[in-house]
Amino acid sequence: MFEKVRDIMVDTLSCDADKVTMEAVLTEDLDADSLDAVELNMAIEDELGIAIPDEELAKMKTVGDIARGDVHPVPQDDAQATLAPPLTKEMAHFDFSAPASKLHSLILGLNPWPAAYFDHAGKKVKVLRARIAPQSGAPGTVLAAKPLTVACGEGSLILDEVVPEGSRPMEGSAWAAGRRFRAGDSVYG
Repeated sequence: MFEKVRDIMVDTLSCDADKVTMEAVLTEDLDADSLDAVELNMAIEDELGIAIPDEELAKMKTVGDIARGDVHPVPQDDAQATLAPPLTKEMAHFDFSAPASKLHSLILGLNPWPAAYFDHAGKKVKVLRARIAPQSGAPGTVLAAKPLTVACGEGSLILDEVVPEGSRPMEGSAWAAGRRFRAGDSVYG
């Protein structure tokens, strides 16, 4: 089982096979982020025919957790599968009143098209990459400018990469610096 998992990780994470050991920590040793974890989960499902529920996916820390079966995958019930609705641009708009986990999923799910966005001073700001953070505050409040951390309904998001309307992709902290954001400011402008 380890060899299959190692091969999947090497292909999915584009990492050196020598780095993939039973003790390798996904986030530290293999530099996997939350998007990599989702892609890894999809590859495991495709290659091994098992789906790992989100709550189990969050518990995966090492390669050994997967290879030993410390996570408890549940075979997908094809009879209960349903078709997802087509994506629309209207789905992409969000505000920070929703929980950070829900917004993070929205950002992942709508990338690359139509790309989740929020409004700042009447213009769209697309969010291409974000991470969940534990800090809290009033929704839409800047908690830190570097890295750009914005409070949500529950928790907060670190906005790693954004695309302001009419501009090119940039780091969230660079966008925040251009707007002279400081802790306590509103991201809505």
